[in-house]
Formats: sequence, C-alpha cells, structure tokens
Amino acid sequence: SEGVYSVTAPDNLWIGEALAQTVLQDYGDSLSEKKIGILSGNQNQLSMQQRLGSVKKLLEDENIEPVWILSGQGENLSSELVTKQADEPVDILITLGNAETETAVDYLQADTSYKRQFMIYGEGCSDKTVYYLDKGIIKSLVVPNEFNMGYQSVHAESTTVDSLVINRQNLYDEENQKTLFPIVQ
Repeated sequence: SEGVYSVTAPDNLWIGEALAQTVLQDYGDSLSEKKIGILSGNQNQLSMQQRLGSVKKLLEDENIEPVWILSGQGENLSSELVTKQADEPVDILITLGNAETETAVDYLQADTSYKRQFMIYGEGCSDKTVYYLDKGIIKSLVVPNEFNMGYQSVHAESTTVDSLVINRQNLYDEENQKTLFPIVQ
C-alpha cells in the first residue's frame, strides 16, 4: 500500500535487551571481572543493528564495555572469532542471531588447540541451538516465536511477535516446548 510494506518480525530491540539483561542477572556484581565479546551478525540488516544497539546500551548503562564486536557472516566470521578469541579472549559471548550462535557453538565444539572457553548468550531457534542449550554449551537462548510469525504474516498490517528467554532450567516447560517444537494438528 503506497510504498509501505507490512512486516511481521520479532521485537529486535527487546531481543538485544533480553540478552544483555540475562547476562547482567546471571553475573551481577562479578560481571565487572568478566570480558564480553559480541557476534553482531550482518550490520547491513536493520534487525541486527537494532539488536546490537540495545545490547550496547544496556551494557553501557552498567559501565561495561565489550572487549570486541565482530560483524559479518559465514566463514569470515568464524575465522575472525578464532583470531579475536586467541588475541583477546572473552569469558562471555553474546550472539545476536541464529547463525552467529551456531558459529560460536562450532568454535567450542572444534577439536583444536586454539579453543578458549566462553559462555554463550544468544538468539536462536534451530534444532542445533536448542540441542546445545540442553547440553549446557549455550547458557541462555532468546527464541523468537517463528511459528506464530507464520500465522501473523498473513495479515495485511505490521505486527510484532513475542520471543522467549530459554535456559536449561525452563527448556522443558510446556509453553516453551510448544514454541520450540510446534505440532500442527
């Protein structure tokens, strides 16, 4: 309608805030002793810009500066992560998209001498990210309700769908299971 497109998407600002807030809650006062890195995805995408902006704002409000922020995608991001983690290792890695979360998991699962451990707080919804959340490799996962997005997208107006913060303790809650593993009847 006159150059305006309807969009069905998660609240990207909320996703960034939820990731940062979860890190702040988990570490409290000891966070000042930890080093944080961010895999920010493709910063040409508005969604990734919004997520990064809200993460940085919440961290800045707590006087916390990330050691490094990597953007990009694919093999370039993976090799940059290896290099950065070797030069300036971080204790906590915030990943702003499913692909970035999978890249971080792949790094931790690699059988190499360069590997340096970190806790992952990320956005994701793939079977792989849920599996590694269950195994404890991912500390916390923000999961957009993509199943609901499919239904909402048939409407003509723009809408925002909810997301969940999931960790090992609430992974098997009934409502979380409905979002992670929807079954159409």
